[in-house]
Amino acid sequence: MDTYTYIIDNNLYINLTNKCSNRCVFCVRNKDTYGGYPLWLKSEPTFEDVVKSAGDVSSYNEIVFCGYGEPTYRVDTLVELGKHYRTLGKLVRINTNGHGNEINGKNIAPLLAGAVDIVSISLNQSDSEKYDAICKPIYKVGAFEMLLNFATACKNQSEFTTQLSIVDVPDVDITACQKVADSIGVALKVREYIDID
Repeated sequence: MDTYTYIIDNNLYINLTNKCSNRCVFCVRNKDTYGGYPLWLKSEPTFEDVVKSAGDVSSYNEIVFCGYGEPTYRVDTLVELGKHYRTLGKLVRINTNGHGNEINGKNIAPLLAGAVDIVSISLNQSDSEKYDAICKPIYKVGAFEMLLNFATACKNQSEFTTQLSIVDVPDVDITACQKVADSIGVALKVREYIDID
């Protein structure tokens, strides 16, 4: 049975898709399971599938769009679900690699207004060359710039908060990444690498 939702640290995570435009060397999808949850999908969930899987969400701290894929591949379902859970008073966050505009062929930042509270964009590195080496994007040219452009578009939306994030792994220059975040005018969140089996 597919795992459409899963729970970590009292947050409800929504696993919308396994499609991703990156093949990051440190990604949890390099394993069959994460936190004991089998997150590889045989089919992608509908709005109704997710709501049924999630059940009563009243006790969770956050609703987070994050699974074994890039959630903006399913932006319409993401927006529908995000608005639903926000009407229930829940804080909604999306963890994204920042390629959503390229994936969808348009600026999706305005669509996220009213659907999410926080857009957390995985910066991962401080420049294009280092980013390509660690994230291995399907886009051969400009993937890092796509991310920065998306971050800027999101920052221009006043309805939600935008942040960049990095995983504290070797060869990531936190100071240089902070300068990138400062240049856009958004916060940088440094995440500890946690290897959950």
